[in-house]
Amino acid sequence: MKAILIIVVLFIVCALILIKMRSKGQEKINDYSNNQSKDQTRSFSGALNDVRNGTSEFAPEAIRGIEKIKTVLMTDEEIIHSGYGKDGFKNVVYAVTNKRFIACYVGVTSEQLTSINYNKITNVDIKNKLNLSYVVIQTSEKAVEILVQNKPRSVEFFNSINSYT
Repeated sequence: MKAILIIVVLFIVCALILIKMRSKGQEKINDYSNNQSKDQTRSFSGALNDVRNGTSEFAPEAIRGIEKIKTVLMTDEEIIHSGYGKDGFKNVVYAVTNKRFIACYVGVTSEQLTSINYNKITNVDIKNKLNLSYVVIQTSEKAVEILVQNKPRSVEFFNSINSYT
């Protein structure tokens, strides 16, 4: 009987912790959008709008990815487009700046950045697999493949990246 009572109490505590974590994630989104200037927020509008509208499945991770990308931007670098997607089983927030393509792979506890300068990109291709669109950015060393979630805007934009290469 005591074991069942302990399990029920632990279940309730875990549920309360999850609810509190979810509300903190929403507060972080609201704080981020309220504290940033309109120009900075607009530069991440692709990713942030999807997070705010609830179409992103990983809102707190997306915010972490955006914050991580902002820490590596150079002073004369500006974001042209951003969005989010998946690369295999990893969530990814990506940004295209006037100098490079940056992807931030976001896990539960860590972030990993990939940055590709335009002069190293050899090809950008759109692949369709099972009615899903993937952007494949090819360099001489590796290929980065991202499932595009905000498809219409992203596919058109990534088609235009070839003009930089």
